[in-house]
Amino acid sequence: MTSLIDIVSYLPKVNEVMLLKNVDGIIHEESIIEIQYISTVNWILGHIVLTRFQLLNNNLGNSNFDISSLQDVYDRGTFFNLNSNFLRFEELLDLFKSTHE
Repeated sequence: MTSLIDIVSYLPKVNEVMLLKNVDGIIHEESIIEIQYISTVNWILGHIVLTRFQLLNNNLGNSNFDISSLQDVYDRGTFFNLNSNFLRFEELLDLFKSTHE
């Protein structure tokens, strides 16, 4: 019988596989295309990365990455702006993958 702990510990891997499959082939320029009333793919991934790092830093004491550079652009309540200092989409993907190591 599968325990709740087994299921919960498996969810991050499922999340990783699903996200990477859905963004496969997207380049940075595509990731910052704005569609009316919808956040860009870049912002959504950046927000996921920021949230994961906040969880790791706050709950697990893992502070290997300074998230302050992400907060200004990807924190809740920030809005899309072409002048924002978006990270390259490829860099965000690398950071996302690093949260699963």
